[in-house]
Amino acid sequence: MEERIMEPQRFRMHHFTLMLLSIISLLLILAVVPHVSEIKGDVLIAVTVSVALFGLFSVFVLVRRMNNRLAHLAEVAVAIEKGHFTARSKLKGSDAIGLLAGSVNSMADRIQSTIEELERKRNDLEESRQALAQQHIKVKEELNRRATLGDYLQALNSVDIQSLAETALTSMMEATDIQLGVFYFWNEISGELECLAGRGMDNTALNLLERGFSGQGFPEQVLREGKWLTINQIDQEALPEIHLGFAPVRLRSVVGIPVLFQQKPLGVVILAALHRLDEPARQLLEGMVGALCNALHNALIYKTVEQQALKLEEFNKELLTVDQLRCEFVANMSHELRTPLNSIIGFSGLLMKNRDGTVGEMGLAYAEKINRNGKRLLELINDILDLSKIDAGRMEVLTGPITADEIVRDLNDVLLAQAEAKGLALRFEVGEAIPVLHTDGEKLHRILVNLVGNAIKFTQQGEVCIRLESISGRRIKIEVQDTGIGISVDKMETVFQPFRQVDAGISREYGGTGLGLTIARSLTELLGGEISVQSVLGEGSVFTVLLPVK
Repeated sequence: MEERIMEPQRFRMHHFTLMLLSIISLLLILAVVPHVSEIKGDVLIAVTVSVALFGLFSVFVLVRRMNNRLAHLAEVAVAIEKGHFTARSKLKGSDAIGLLAGSVNSMADRIQSTIEELERKRNDLEESRQALAQQHIKVKEELNRRATLGDYLQALNSVDIQSLAETALTSMMEATDIQLGVFYFWNEISGELECLAGRGMDNTALNLLERGFSGQGFPEQVLREGKWLTINQIDQEALPEIHLGFAPVRLRSVVGIPVLFQQKPLGVVILAALHRLDEPARQLLEGMVGALCNALHNALIYKTVEQQALKLEEFNKELLTVDQLRCEFVANMSHELRTPLNSIIGFSGLLMKNRDGTVGEMGLAYAEKINRNGKRLLELINDILDLSKIDAGRMEVLTGPITADEIVRDLNDVLLAQAEAKGLALRFEVGEAIPVLHTDGEKLHRILVNLVGNAIKFTQQGEVCIRLESISGRRIKIEVQDTGIGISVDKMETVFQPFRQVDAGISREYGGTGLGLTIARSLTELLGGEISVQSVLGEGSVFTVLLPVK
């Protein structure tokens, strides 16, 4: 809308104003005439009165005309004040009132333009408010959907397939306002769908869903095609009535949903409603069915693992029974073997003494071999028997006090001769303030004899050193160090395993069964301690035993 631009104010005289000024000028002239002329009497008075009356009449007409124009302008202003912003003044002219009318019209144009702009902005604001309200509704629906899914996921915390089926079906129907639902589970063994859960249905509706709408099973069709099958806007007579408790109604839509985990069939969900499912409901069902797939898959895995665990438990019981029989057999056989071996060792020992001098040198050599190999065989049987007792948990611990001096004296008496026979030094280093050990002395003796005996066996020159040290007064550290053949890094993990030595040549060269270190470790653990080894191939080994003082 074009704005009216007011011209610069300047004095413009209307023709009435000009006439008024002319009359006033005439009166002034008449007032001056008596002084300059001989006009006298009534003529002058009559002229003067006539001119005055004419001037007054002219002024009256002018004032009335101005009053009418001002009244019209006031009516326009009142109309604008009352909200009629289309009201305009029709007054024209270049006088003050005409200019004022033009200003009023210009002001009204601006007010109308401002009001229209405000109205447009208000409409835009209303549209924005409505759009925001719609967005708020969508956000609220999304939050509700996520909250529903969250509650649904928490409900699927069972590993029982029947419970999962009932929980999932109930949640789906309540979340999407569905009146009828069935869950079928795919049994891989029988190759059939089994109805595990159903809600809100009667036999007529269930039979129709099972039979399908084309004479074939609807659930089987859904599982076979592996996709959603939806039936909408069907004939009113095509679906049966279901009873809501107060009135029978007919279904309007049916949807079949396959339950698949990585294309593996797990079941089918059939849902029927009195209304047509919209897109938000379908999206919600997709999320719920996806969660059901994962839950069913986990339940099936749990069921499989549980069955395997039961089988393993039964198998383990059988193994324990067999192991117990093995231990009993080994114990019995060891006892049976030791009886004749003791006789062999005893009689061979008598022959070696040759008190009557009836045995020759060859016979004495034979007797010595019989006695030596008998003792080795007896040692092997004792090791196997001890290992069997440890594995069976029948090795008893008899606790008693034992001092460091007793340990040193015992080892020196038993193994000094063996070390001197190989030209080795058997050295003992005993720390200060070694506390008294409260442990099973016989088993500790067996541990140390095995360790020191092995050190002597695998050392050709140098020495074997036994160190005893107290650790904080709570534990005793016993180290057996040799200067023997040592152990490679990749073999140190196997030295404590039964019937294992560093390599096959060791057993041929040095002899032994490979049970000594195994028994030493088992007895150390039985006494509440621990054993370890450090070694450098070709330089020697250090076996460390840590035992609690009590």
